[in-house]
Amino acid sequence: MHRFILGAIGFALTACSVSTGETVVDAHLRAGMAYLAQNQLDRAERHFKQAFLADPKRVDTVLALGHWYLRKERVNSALLLYQEALSWQPMSGVLHNNYAVALCLSGQQQAAQRAFAQAQRLGAQASQQNHCAQHH
Repeated sequence: MHRFILGAIGFALTACSVSTGETVVDAHLRAGMAYLAQNQLDRAERHFKQAFLADPKRVDTVLALGHWYLRKERVNSALLLYQEALSWQPMSGVLHNNYAVALCLSGQQQAAQRAFAQAQRLGAQASQQNHCAQHH
């Protein structure tokens, strides 16, 4: 189940890469995603953390680092990261969706269902909602 959920997040993150006018943050995110795709999690970590340090209020840096935390099974770290990001970006459907995934992975099904519903209200695709409920 975890691979299915995390695969969906990874697919969404690949859309965040920018090839023209690339910044240092963009380069770190792109490199981190490439390493993540090759399951080189330690190398991905360095790039995601550099991107986050360079621009901690950029949603795609939060999404990438949160995704890395989940891949490393550091669910509590992902939850804290998403909670912090939602405090300054409460209308982000994708943040609510990824927060819901982390809640689901932590066994907090009711909170996950609420977060998935909020993500959907904000326009994010929350297709993992039923998948979470069926497996926990």
